[in-house]
Amino acid sequence: GHQRGASAAGWLLGLGKKLKIVTEFTHVGCHFEFAMLHFRLYELLHRHEITVMPNYRVEEIHADTVDVADNYAGCRRTLSGHDSVIMIYPQIANTDLETSLRKTFPHLHRVGDCLSVRNIEIAVYWGARLGSQL
Repeated sequence: GHQRGASAAGWLLGLGKKLKIVTEFTHVGCHFEFAMLHFRLYELLHRHEITVMPNYRVEEIHADTVDVADNYAGCRRTLSGHDSVIMIYPQIANTDLETSLRKTFPHLHRVGDCLSVRNIEIAVYWGARLGSQL
């Protein structure tokens, strides 16, 4: 989800939009796997004077305002002056196929996104590791 959020922010900036980023995490991009992405992202945030609100979650979206709450204190704030709200959620592992196949193939092995959401490099690594074990 973090790369998708950063990509969406870059796309919106390219359209000339003003951004305010609200994240439940301690900082934007906290799960980026490459340090280089942090530098590029924060350069972009500062260059475009983007407000970042870490440790906040969206509570309600209204026509002209968005209510957010602090994760720790629970203090609510109302944000206004926006023309769009874009919600980006983390991906969820899809286990439906594995569940149905397990009935027929009890020795089924899982790798990739059916196990848990991950990037392609990690999925390939675990797939190769499982393949050599088998």
